[in-house]
Amino acid sequence: MPTQPQYSALKWRFFFYSFLVLFAGCQARPAPTLDLQREIKQLKAYQVQAINLDYIARCKIQIKSSTVNQSGSCSIIITAQNQMRFTAYHPLGGELLINYMDPIKIQIMDRDQKIFYDLRNNRENRKRIPEMMDLEVSEFLEILWGREISNISNELQFVYEGLQPKEVMKKTMGSHLKVRYKKWKLYQGVLFPKIILLEDLKQKTSIKLVITEFTPGKAEEVGFSEIPEGYSVRY
Repeated sequence: MPTQPQYSALKWRFFFYSFLVLFAGCQARPAPTLDLQREIKQLKAYQVQAINLDYIARCKIQIKSSTVNQSGSCSIIITAQNQMRFTAYHPLGGELLINYMDPIKIQIMDRDQKIFYDLRNNRENRKRIPEMMDLEVSEFLEILWGREISNISNELQFVYEGLQPKEVMKKTMGSHLKVRYKKWKLYQGVLFPKIILLEDLKQKTSIKLVITEFTPGKAEEVGFSEIPEGYSVRY
């Protein structure tokens, strides 16, 4: 298991460098036009039974805490099968950090240090990585889509202003998370979150996420197929 200082180093590198839209080993491809239009039209409601599209977006991110104030650009893919992947790139080019999460595991490939972290996805490990805000993949999925999905069971509580979500809350023994939707953007006639503020009120940490480009569709495989030769594996 990596020590806390190792995670702290990961945190600083994660937010010091810019995030780019490309994902190593993962290429986004749009769903067929008619299918995409039909699926998007079904999301006019903010309470839905299911979402069959993968969330694909380009964004800017800022994190603030008592010790950190960093920002950069980013990309996000979250599949309908509950897989999430981030890739960080060095500003001068080349992969720096790849972060993958599903309901079972968290994997982080640190190309700078040649270390591959292979962890169980549990509350203890999520809390060691501040950008995850102790959120599961299914919770990120609902928050970023701005939809309460009935076939998903988690600890989120949506607060509405009229028919539209205004806030999302999550209270646990170790954290008190509050998500606020600051602005919405129109995509194919349907509103989706554009500016999202995530706060951990107990840990006094906040993340501001600005969606700059939203292109939902279908993504190729987002998980790691193998660990590159020469990497040190940490559990």
